[in-house]
Amino acid sequence: MRPISDAERAKINARYDDIMTEQFLSRHGHGYEEPPTLTMSATPEERQRVFERLWHKGNGFRFLYGGFKDVASNPEANEEACKFLRAKIRSIVKDPVKAAYEKFNQENVFAVDLKKTPITAVEKKSIRTADGQLHELDIIVLATGFQSGDGSYKAVQGGITGCNEVLFSDHWEDKMKTYLGIFVSSFPNLFMVTGPQGSFGDAPRTIESEVVFLTTMIADLREAGRGRVIECTAEAEVGWGLLCDQLAASETLVNKVSSWMTGKHTAGTNASTMFHYGGLNAYRSILRDVKNAHYRGLLIT
Repeated sequence: MRPISDAERAKINARYDDIMTEQFLSRHGHGYEEPPTLTMSATPEERQRVFERLWHKGNGFRFLYGGFKDVASNPEANEEACKFLRAKIRSIVKDPVKAAYEKFNQENVFAVDLKKTPITAVEKKSIRTADGQLHELDIIVLATGFQSGDGSYKAVQGGITGCNEVLFSDHWEDKMKTYLGIFVSSFPNLFMVTGPQGSFGDAPRTIESEVVFLTTMIADLREAGRGRVIECTAEAEVGWGLLCDQLAASETLVNKVSSWMTGKHTAGTNASTMFHYGGLNAYRSILRDVKNAHYRGLLIT
């Protein structure tokens, strides 16, 4: 993040329509240039200059896609970006232990690796860890994590019930699966906006694309005297999941690590591809193709 002057804000406000057009023309919907340059094709000095420019511009997506094409997909390129970021952290955070965890420099901030020394007890004014250390504190904030993608749907009290009394939690027990990130087989008339396996990119532009698709679909089917019940086929769901898996493998490194983007970080949860990684432009093109093919992949009655 960076401060924006009144003059720059006025220029942005005057260009809203152009900015919207630029967003929809860019691959991931953010509106800035996404060069085709490969990271390792640049000299070390040029890589440093590009990373430095992106660092000062701000925005994580810009750093990921606004300098080189393959930072998100090539391990060597990704490591170059990580080395730059680690150096930035070391230059800002002076304590090397804190720097390893990206903490700040306040004197009352301490980094404790709970994987090495787990919490053994919560006492009156402190937490005790397995190494015997007593960590005095005023407040305990329980940051227990979350299940992205499917967590909010599974957490609905009483469960979301589909055809033949099937529960969402059972349908997604082995793996999260959708069609277009919007539909789920056996759950008619359940339309998700920004659901799992939607486009990985600018969220407002993704929401707009999905809402336009859904409202157009409903209007089309209503005009044709159809559409009382709409759901996707199981085959369409499987095919979309395979496409998302393939794109995750070819366009990113996310499925190789444990994080909220796969669900691997949550005990007892099977890994799933969380997004369509082909870019917002490609995703919007698929939505158009589905519409033009009379809503291919949907059962409509």
